[in-house]
Amino acid sequence: MNDVAAYAEDLQIAGFAETTIKTYTYLLSRVDFELPGTMRDAKSWLATRRKTVCAASLCVDVRALKSYSSWWAKEWGKADPLAELRHPKQPTAAPGRIADEDDLERMLQYLRNSSRHPNNARDYAIVMLLKYTGMRRSEAARLNVEHIDIENRRITVAPGKNGEARIIPLHSAVERALLKYLLHSRAEHRHSGLPALWLGRDVGLSPNGIDRVFRRVSDTLNFETRITTHQLRRRFAKTWVQDGGTDDTLMFIAGWRSATMPGRYRAEAKAELAGQQYERIFKSQPQTANAKPGPKRLVPVLRDGETKWVRR
Repeated sequence: MNDVAAYAEDLQIAGFAETTIKTYTYLLSRVDFELPGTMRDAKSWLATRRKTVCAASLCVDVRALKSYSSWWAKEWGKADPLAELRHPKQPTAAPGRIADEDDLERMLQYLRNSSRHPNNARDYAIVMLLKYTGMRRSEAARLNVEHIDIENRRITVAPGKNGEARIIPLHSAVERALLKYLLHSRAEHRHSGLPALWLGRDVGLSPNGIDRVFRRVSDTLNFETRITTHQLRRRFAKTWVQDGGTDDTLMFIAGWRSATMPGRYRAEAKAELAGQQYERIFKSQPQTANAKPGPKRLVPVLRDGETKWVRR
């Protein structure tokens, strides 16, 4: 077993998310120097990478290098050669697209009719769960039946990206969708004895399987832009801050460790409110077809080889 394989094994034992382990080991396999290398090795490789990737991706590269270097130093009892390696500066990114409300309602209406597709009851429960919990797709995929506590109206989210379990409320609309799925389509499934909450053809749904659900319905309904699981997570966060929810409780519900994440959605909510107030204060309205033309203005026109100013 080489050092990277041993490193990945130790991350797995420590409870790191599978996606994090795969990302780090993939990046480590692409470096052009012998790991862990020196500061100069790391900086030269990162400088080359910067020509083709954004600052956010470069930060992931740095995290992978620093994580491995720290592990290597402890494993071999040596000084960490990349301890002083710094993350590149990057602008604070605005939250991405939020699911279109009309498209989301069309999706839910389509899935309510379970006769249209054999998995619609399951898929409706998945969409409702993500809409009202802001859960990550990987967290939703890891849910077992035992994690749903109908009596106490709560859901236990198993440790995931941040290594911590959490308990979140069970919305009444999600409860109804789950009960319909659990008592009918799941109970009749040939693999109903499996612990996984979401059953596929032969096994529990993977995160990619949940993505395929959203792609299938988006394509069936001919959405101009597909709805994704992460758009529902962003929608949940934005709704939370707009309706007066606090940052610390949002961090707990969403499973975030960094306070910068709620801050992004709070900034976006302020920007949207500022736009609404601008329209109200300055009465900024788009010009309609029947609106009177505005005053003419001077524009340069070339006539007989000379530039002349005319009103248009």
